[in-house]
Amino acid sequence: MTNAERLVEAKEMRKNTTAAIDGLTKRGAKSWTVGGQQYTAMDISELLKLLQYWENQIAALTGGQRTIRRVVPVND
Repeated sequence: MTNAERLVEAKEMRKNTTAAIDGLTKRGAKSWTVGGQQYTAMDISELLKLLQYWENQIAALTGGQRTIRRVVPVND
């Protein structure tokens, strides 16, 4: 699977996860299925973790996850 295909899949899964969160919180759905896994309103924290995972995957595939950190030594 190429990076472009992985990016398309990650964006689709992010969209499905967002739809599940919206459905469970705003529309009062009893359960929602994302990628073969069924979630209920009790599983919102798991869905948020899943959403964060897909956001990180998209960032990694698009090169947006790189950060520059500056280390400043402290004299004691």
